[in-house]
Amino acid sequence: NAEQTLHEITAAGVDIPALGDRLQREGAEAFVKSWHDLLGVIGAKA
Repeated sequence: NAEQTLHEITAAGVDIPALGDRLQREGAEAFVKSWHDLLGVIGAKA
């Protein structure tokens, strides 16, 4: 079950809130980079 899995992960020393924050930040950064890359390609073709 999910609660047991989260407990085991936490017991193993993983800071779940910090991990969530990191994944959100890195995901947003990757999206912005991809967006800028796309705009560059579109601009080069215009």
